[in-house]
Amino acid sequence: MNKKNQILHVAILDPIFIRNFIQFIRNNFLVENHKFLLFTNKLNLEYKTNNNINVIPLSNYRYFLKEAKKSSKIIFHGLWIDLINDLVNKYDSLLDKIYWIAWGGDFNPVDLQPTVRKTLIKKIKNIITDNYYDYLYIKEKYSNTVAKHLKCFSYPSNVFYPLEFEENSKRNSSINILIGNSADPFHRHNEILKNLKIFKNENVKIFVPLSYCKSDNKYIEEVISIGREIFKEKFIPIKDFMSLEDYRKFLSTIEIAIFGAKRQQAMGNIITLLGFGKKVYIDKETTTYKMLSDLGVRVFDLDKISIKPFDDSISKNNSTVIKNYFSEENLVKQWTSIFED
Repeated sequence: MNKKNQILHVAILDPIFIRNFIQFIRNNFLVENHKFLLFTNKLNLEYKTNNNINVIPLSNYRYFLKEAKKSSKIIFHGLWIDLINDLVNKYDSLLDKIYWIAWGGDFNPVDLQPTVRKTLIKKIKNIITDNYYDYLYIKEKYSNTVAKHLKCFSYPSNVFYPLEFEENSKRNSSINILIGNSADPFHRHNEILKNLKIFKNENVKIFVPLSYCKSDNKYIEEVISIGREIFKEKFIPIKDFMSLEDYRKFLSTIEIAIFGAKRQQAMGNIITLLGFGKKVYIDKETTTYKMLSDLGVRVFDLDKISIKPFDDSISKNNSTVIKNYFSEENLVKQWTSIFED
């Protein structure tokens, strides 16, 4: 590997986003120019498929410095590793090389971020996000006067694949409603379940994925308890992981999806659902709502939920916009621009 051209990727070992991203790099770029440092508390040798991928215990976080100093660019896949964030704060010479993929939870809300992370965000010079409003939020809330915006929707999980599963979309015997995509309390499951109570006697089924994201069992049990109390057998918690293929098939059966987070979250789910022509509700104050509206996509206000069908022309327009913008071809162009920046 030519060290002058080495692009270093730093991430938490993740079975979904990072695995798929590595395959995306292999399929579209010269993989020899990319090196991945995947940090974890548990070693998973399955990821050690070649010399470009290093699975490293968090206790060996200083190994990052060795690779960072000889790399031309450093891509942070979220700012989740505060031990490394602290190192960067001590080596300002690395800042020009660092490109941060802003995930959402690593900067919003501000008051939940560790001090070491806040310090780095204030100084960081390259922010990768598809959402310009997230970029503006970071600039304002962290008093960052130096960062430039690099537009990219980052992950193949955000690519919409229009043909693979659309045939599985069939008319359901009930109105299938999805709440959130994980057990993260930011989805406000309990609040939304209570707001949907007015539809408990309608022909609905309420699906709530609770297998993804770390959350305490007490919260998950509370969500299930409230859901079953209100909707009885119409409430269906999803507690087991699905394969990506099965999950997309499942999403194709949803009519209405509700995402209660007050920040960007579940973007891949939202893109897939809109691409399938589904009705999606999100908080109108979120940057996601604003970004999708700018693209010409119609999303619905979380405060005005209705289970009535929406105009077919809106569904078709949403699907067309999503297919055209969130394509693999566009993602390759965006990353090419960043790698050559």
